[in-house]
Amino acid sequence: MASKLTEVGKRKNEFQRLADQLMAANTHLYFAKKLDEAEKGEFRIEFYKSKDFWHCTIMAHIQIAVVHLCRIFDQQEDDARGRTFHLLRFVEKIDEAKLTDAQKKQRRADLEFLQKAEPKQNKWPDPKVAKLRKCRCKLVAHLDYDWAVDWQGESKDLIDISEIESLIEEGFSVLKRWALFYEVKYEIQKLVSGKDDYLFVLESLRSGSGGCGQ
Repeated sequence: MASKLTEVGKRKNEFQRLADQLMAANTHLYFAKKLDEAEKGEFRIEFYKSKDFWHCTIMAHIQIAVVHLCRIFDQQEDDARGRTFHLLRFVEKIDEAKLTDAQKKQRRADLEFLQKAEPKQNKWPDPKVAKLRKCRCKLVAHLDYDWAVDWQGESKDLIDISEIESLIEEGFSVLKRWALFYEVKYEIQKLVSGKDDYLFVLESLRSGSGGCGQ
């Protein structure tokens, strides 16, 4: 069935899809960090009563943030399985003929940051992007045998919180730079509106009310 969207409509939807995934990644990481702070701070007693649950919850937020980033920083090209949409394609679709010299230079820099690794051509993405893609192949989409059984992977090969934060900010920066090309004039939302709802849950645990009132 042919799409009824105009080209402008498609571009806006493409932009919003990436913005939504970046916001989701950022929000999940935010929850993980805030819950970790709460566990080490004023809510440590409440966490102690359900240590395994809260540990799994924190790890789940980090893992889903990484999953969203794996989609955003994907490098998959079209094949028989279908078409993929990611930040690399987002930048590739920008018509360089409509750009100023400064914008052309910036687009090329963004493409180098996101590009697919081509060892024979000595082309490599940013190291953080490369590490994320490696983790995606070895730990997210698949479980590498040597990592799982012999643990031949090294800790330096695992993406850490600071690198996740950096990739999220880089993603938002790319979107912001090219928003006008995609016919977008509104502010990009980085966190969900209820970002501090976790406090209601923790305070309810402390009071023993479960949030049900009297």
